[in-house]
Amino acid sequence: MAKSSVRIPPGLLGELSQENNKWFEFYEKHPNAPKTKSYRKKVRYFLEYKGHNQKPFYSFGEAEVNNFLDMLKSAGYNRGIDTFISAISKCAKILREEYSDIFPPSFLSSISKSRKNEASESSGEVLTLRQISLIKKYTLEQGDLYEKYIFENLFRRGVQLESLKVVEKIDFDEDVDFIYKANQYFKKLTSHLTEQGEYAKTTYLNSDHFKKSHQAYFFPCPFCQGRIENIAENWILVRIEFDDEYRLVHAACKDNLK
Repeated sequence: MAKSSVRIPPGLLGELSQENNKWFEFYEKHPNAPKTKSYRKKVRYFLEYKGHNQKPFYSFGEAEVNNFLDMLKSAGYNRGIDTFISAISKCAKILREEYSDIFPPSFLSSISKSRKNEASESSGEVLTLRQISLIKKYTLEQGDLYEKYIFENLFRRGVQLESLKVVEKIDFDEDVDFIYKANQYFKKLTSHLTEQGEYAKTTYLNSDHFKKSHQAYFFPCPFCQGRIENIAENWILVRIEFDDEYRLVHAACKDNLK
């Protein structure tokens, strides 16, 4: 997880109410709370913001979140806004689950869906075969564990970026924010493709590029229904005894055909 370098002007933060401080301390000590102190501190900054620091936490909604984020941007903190939203969302989830009589199911439950960031834009296009080839090579040779995981899931498996946080994990930091990681990865890919003369736009790649590319380059097998990449080694031409036509089938299904 990227380290936070937040420098919020002290005049914008105030003292927590006794009640809100109690909720924060409960969250901070909860076994499911992030272990990274800087990550938990983002929630405290949110609660200390003078725009609502004396307001009961259970009454917070999207307006309080948006006002806080606007303050961060005005203070010059534009990098890593998503990590604040992720931290606040995790805190809210814990409180909803542990104190459902006080924090209703709707309590800050939709703020992660309203993020505005490069990774979740819906303006991407199908990547060319040349671009896909360069991305594969770059990720295999230079990508870290997170970037390989993101590529594997977004391109090969067609998983939505927002779902990566609930997909089975390997050996990741439990506080990892996949949207933040994806943003950084997409920026690297954009620079790499630009340097190779394969990308001329001023906008960064985003998850929609991978979503549409998965749909374009992965075909459903008529036997197993799995979506398989359209490269020769993955497919065989067969004719089943009850069918007069030859059909392309996933090579792994060969022994199961009847």
